[in-house]
Order: sequence, then structure tokens, then C-alpha cells
Amino acid sequence: MNPQKFYWFVQNYNSLLLEDANQLIELEGQFPYSQVVRHLVARVTQDLNLPEKDNALRQSAIYATDRAVLKSIMTTPRAAQPIPRTEDVFVDLSTPPIEAQPIRATAIEVEAVLPVLPDTPSQSVDIYEEVEQDLAQLHNSMHRFEQVVEQLEHSARPLSGSITTHPIEKGELKEADLIEQIKSTKEIKLEGAKQNEQTEIIDHFIKTQPTINKLRPVSEPTDLTEKIELQETHIVSETLVEILLKQGKKEKAVEMLKKLIWKFPQKKAYFAAQIEELKK
Repeated sequence: MNPQKFYWFVQNYNSLLLEDANQLIELEGQFPYSQVVRHLVARVTQDLNLPEKDNALRQSAIYATDRAVLKSIMTTPRAAQPIPRTEDVFVDLSTPPIEAQPIRATAIEVEAVLPVLPDTPSQSVDIYEEVEQDLAQLHNSMHRFEQVVEQLEHSARPLSGSITTHPIEKGELKEADLIEQIKSTKEIKLEGAKQNEQTEIIDHFIKTQPTINKLRPVSEPTDLTEKIELQETHIVSETLVEILLKQGKKEKAVEMLKKLIWKFPQKKAYFAAQIEELKK
């Protein structure tokens, strides 16, 4: 694609045809990081309702540094009529020139015949060269970005043997032992914002908790039946009766059944039968 045609696409992006869309899609494959080309592809695929329109718009939004420009391109009304375009003229020098017939000169207005050109070809060539420079800079930026990502992935891998750990014995953890253990560990160097974030977290921890509390002794398991005995005056249920029977406390189970008779009079016969069984 020559610079003049590309410049014409940029100037008349709202009147492109299917042939123009195919050329722009091919150009996008050659320059995938060009914002201008992706914006043009997104616009022409939308105007022609091509299957690639949704994907083209998403990709254009990803690579856009200023989405306000993309919005302006996508929302500009389409031209009512196709804009006439200049075609390349080829002259066949093998045929002899035709002698021109004399024509009577007539006075015509030059302004009415010659169309007003928006820009000169030299300006379009300059713009095309600027676009190529931008594309080259984008290629270099993406290459540097990939190198940085590879370095970050490499530095994020676990370092074998770089950190020395010491087992902590059960019991009290003395402050002097902790400081000595911290001094014996090797320092891991972090870079950039990650290092600042780690430093801020450590400083905040030192300010809020300068010392480490002693380890609490493991408490012995408590007998849940003692709590049940303390609360049996407040909790009355058939489940509690079953627990008391499993513990062999028949007298307390009988007392609990009597309370259940007062609490649930509609089940009086059922509870009375259980009391009779326990008294046997």
C-alpha cells in the first residue's frame, strides 16, 4: 500500500468499502501494534457489518491510548455517498502519441473546474512516515515489555537454598533468640513497588506489635457434661434425657422427664411411660 492511499483511508474513514476493508485487515496483520490501523479496521468492519466487527472493536480498545479518539472515530456518521477517489494512472509509452486536434479556446472559470485538495502529497508522505516511526516505536516498546515480564517471572520463582530456616521449639519464644534467628537469615532483594510494599508492611508490623506474645499453653479438653449439669435447670429437652441415660444418671433423667411433662403436656403419656420404665 502506497502512502497516498493510506492517507486517503485516514481522511475518509467513514466512507470505506469492502475492498478497502480487506486491504486494511491485511495491513493490520503486518502492523498489529498500530492504533491507527486498528481504529480504521474497527470502523470499516462496523460500517459494513462484517463478522470481525466485535473482535476488531475489542482489539482497537485494548491498543487505544486515548479512547476518546476511538469513540469519535466510531460515532462519526457515515458518508451519505461514497467519496470519489483518485486512481493510479499508467501511461503506455510503447504506442505513439495521438496528434491532438485543435480545439477552440473557451473562457472558463478555473475555480469551478479544479477541486480543492485538502493537503499536498508531500504532507501525506510526511504523515505516513510519522506513522511508520510510531509503529517502530511500538514494536520496540512491546519487545522491552516482554523482556521485563520475563525478568519478573524469573525473579518470582522460589529461590532454593536462599533462605535458612530454623525449627522453633515449643514453649516460650525469647526475643533475643528471635532477633538472632532474623539476623541469620539471608536477605532477599526485591525490586520496585514490590520492595516498597514489603517494607511498609514490615514497618507497620514493628510499630503496632514490637514484641511477640508468648505461646499460650494448650488447654486440656473440658468435660461437656459439666456444662450440661450447670445448665440443666434452664435447658429441658429429650436430647438431654438421652445424654443423662448414657451417663447412667437415671434419677436426673426422671427429674428431666417430669419437667418435660410440664413443658409439653400434650406428650404427658409418652413421658410418663418412660418414667415408669426407668423406675423398674
